[in-house]
Amino acid sequence: MNKRQRARLAVVAAAGLGLLASTAARSEQIGFYFELSGGPVSVDLSKSGFDSTLIQSALDSGFASASVTSTLDDSDQGWGVQVGYRWNRYVAAELGYVNLGEALYEAQVTLDDGVGNTAVIALDNRFQTTGFVASVLGMFPLTERFDVHARAGLFVADTRVRERAVSIEPDLPETFTSIQTRSDSKDFFGGIGAAWNINDSYSVRVEYQRFLDVGEDEDIGEEVDVDFITLSILFR
Repeated sequence: MNKRQRARLAVVAAAGLGLLASTAARSEQIGFYFELSGGPVSVDLSKSGFDSTLIQSALDSGFASASVTSTLDDSDQGWGVQVGYRWNRYVAAELGYVNLGEALYEAQVTLDDGVGNTAVIALDNRFQTTGFVASVLGMFPLTERFDVHARAGLFVADTRVRERAVSIEPDLPETFTSIQTRSDSKDFFGGIGAAWNINDSYSVRVEYQRFLDVGEDEDIGEEVDVDFITLSILFR
């Protein structure tokens, strides 16, 4: 092999190594990124549970009987913002904030005292939760542009429940009461998802997340699980 052939071989080898390094860096997407996410939220609340609680409360208060007509909207839209850092092809960490929307229970309760007198109460119960999240992701590249992941993390939740009741009497003015309770809790959450790395600057991610036992406080009355399906855009 003469000097000219060796020189050409060196140029080709250097170009090949450069291409491999560029491809590896692109597929790993190492470094900081910013994420915007949104999607449907579902709160694991029970309409029958609310109904039975109202009836039992009425009976405990001395009424002879009570009946309830109610609705429960346990779905809403949530959103989140996060900052992440991908350490290598397989591990990333994220910090952010999520708003998991609102669930609304509405009811009309008819109370009977057993001697011919009745009262009607209209009420609603709103469940809202927001908070900061911190999580670690295990990444599993499928191709240069596609990967799947699993997530585990901590949700620092601010959960609020607002109860409002209006007593409706045909011959009397309406009486109105409103109570808001708040719970601060630290809850676990996890998720699984997949990402399409469009180019070096943008990715699209789809993920299912589940937040466990949100609102653990005696004022809230119960712990609930929250499901969050997100569509996210990542910027690098």
